[in-house]
Amino acid sequence: METRKKREDEVKTRALKAPKTKRASLLKGPRPAPIFAQISDSGLGRRINEDSVLVRTIRVKGQKVLMAVVCDGVGGMFGGLRAGEYVARGFDEWMKQYDFSEVPGGHGRSAGGNTEGTTLKDIGKEWKALLERLNKELIEQGNQTGLRICSTVSALLVFGDRILIAQVGDSRIYYASGGQLYQLTHDQTLGQEKLYKGEVAETQDEYLSDRKILRQAVGGNNRLRPVIFEGKSNGGLYLVCTDGFYEKLTDAELREALSPSAGRMNGLGGLSGFGGAGSPGLRRMLENMVDMSLRRGIMDNLSAVLIRTGA
Repeated sequence: METRKKREDEVKTRALKAPKTKRASLLKGPRPAPIFAQISDSGLGRRINEDSVLVRTIRVKGQKVLMAVVCDGVGGMFGGLRAGEYVARGFDEWMKQYDFSEVPGGHGRSAGGNTEGTTLKDIGKEWKALLERLNKELIEQGNQTGLRICSTVSALLVFGDRILIAQVGDSRIYYASGGQLYQLTHDQTLGQEKLYKGEVAETQDEYLSDRKILRQAVGGNNRLRPVIFEGKSNGGLYLVCTDGFYEKLTDAELREALSPSAGRMNGLGGLSGFGGAGSPGLRRMLENMVDMSLRRGIMDNLSAVLIRTGA
């Protein structure tokens, strides 16, 4: 328990230590609205795409609230597809019914005078309850059908200068800014556990095989342990993706693909060193990464959402 708590704290620290910019600290009033693009491909070895991608936006108090969710379903006979869609639909239904009128505007205080972040913590508690309910329901469906029906999930909520993250499994969320790349989430896999304990190295075959063995999945554990935390967004790019999306790409290649120079080459611009027109540029950046993975023979489904937030 202590080791797991330490790992989760390390993940949260990485997110909260993302670099701050002078522009962010001087900004007054609403931020530029986040923009996004999404992509999903079945890969070279799968007839069925069991990934599910959800992006929803609403406008509250003059600002855009954006939620991005990616799920990677696990299970044959369409079980994985069903599970991924079920979890994504659960988040979609949550967002449709949630009253965002009490959420802080992302600039320090809510309408009721509460300090920054208090309401996002409340949303985090709701997300935890949501995931626990979905986990129980998928387990019940699996027992009824005799199929293993479960899914990973990575979810990101952006509101003003605040973010909220929920993580189960080995899908990931990255943050890129100023030519640097930060992995904000921790893979809940056997390989990652062994790596933390010092039992294997990242280059060993044992790690490479065990990193595909999930320790946590929605619908796969009677005791679900989602990692949920909030932080400050300082402007930049957020990549929310399934394991197939990053499997064939090194951290250095992801960093380059999400760098300001890559953004300019693809027509993305305006903020944080980028120069162009928005979501078409984000889409081209995603396509470039998918093309690279396909050329390297990726067999798994690969899906991602790329979001640019204002600085």
